[in-house]
Amino acid sequence: MGGDRFGWVGKAAAIVALLLAVGFWGTACARKAPQAPSANEGGTAPAAPAPANVPPPAEGQRISVRVGILPTIDAFPLVVAKQSGAFAQKGVEVTLVPFQSASERDSAFLAGQIDGMVSDLVAASLLRASGKDVRVTVSLMEATAETRTFALLGSPRVDWPNPLTPEALRGRKVAMSQNSVVEYVGDRFLERLGVAPREVHKTWVPKISDRMTMLTEGSVDAAVLPEPLASLAEKRGARVLVDDRGNNLTHVVLVFSGPFLAENSRAMEGFFAALREAVETLNASPERYRRDFVESARIPQELEATYAVPRFPLPAPPPRREIEDVLAWLRGKDLLSTEVTPDELLAPGFNGR
Repeated sequence: MGGDRFGWVGKAAAIVALLLAVGFWGTACARKAPQAPSANEGGTAPAAPAPANVPPPAEGQRISVRVGILPTIDAFPLVVAKQSGAFAQKGVEVTLVPFQSASERDSAFLAGQIDGMVSDLVAASLLRASGKDVRVTVSLMEATAETRTFALLGSPRVDWPNPLTPEALRGRKVAMSQNSVVEYVGDRFLERLGVAPREVHKTWVPKISDRMTMLTEGSVDAAVLPEPLASLAEKRGARVLVDDRGNNLTHVVLVFSGPFLAENSRAMEGFFAALREAVETLNASPERYRRDFVESARIPQELEATYAVPRFPLPAPPPRREIEDVLAWLRGKDLLSTEVTPDELLAPGFNGR
């Protein structure tokens, strides 16, 4: 990569250090690598997500799967699959391991204490580039025409023009977290509004709650926030400048270690079949799950009565074009210590859409 001042070894160390400071949805993301095969070492990973009629495996093929999650919206289909008994019916014993921060979750993953985790394409790509055998399987959450996952909001202390003009944003302080999915989304939002990312003053605020407070109090002019805090900030007077409805930017993905998938390919078919069943059931009767959703996703009290349970995508690999766009952004910021392709990032059998 151009501009490599440290050499490959130094740069790899820098990436690992970066991952200790950057996390999913803007929290810290610490990564300590276990020994793992290279990208070309193989085994057979599960085929594309299995249909719901996959029978339970034989007793000797039953497995235990440990998945790290945060108290966020995107993990809820896993919660439903666990609580409904869908995983157990497919012969898979799933333990959802809760973490309060991405740094704790990722450290556990890389130490082999969990087999998989809910993550995002930016974080997974950085891990892959630093030599860790992490594999993307399916998306758990994505923006649709009706559902947003991120928004760029303007402070209520700013008199924003209507319609919004690029000039109104240029030179403004925009809060986000550095070298993360939040910055990736923020850059793409700015470009959609006709503003080059270099034309704003990026203010690094990793903690989401701090970002929202600074936005509503006027310490920054704008901020990139995920749901449900984007909706909470809007309720408190912030203006949505742009969001990702109808133009998904942030695939929340379920990742596993390559060796785990290779060793458990057959039994994992039941895992993905159960997850699909849970998503179908959830989407068919979302209000039935409202109480559990509010608790699991920690929906703020101000929104409990009105925040809609979103429609979740059926488990499928993220589109290759979106993976390629994330990788292009990372290359442009010189954050990849080694080249990464979609085929190296996706688990074998999960070929993308």
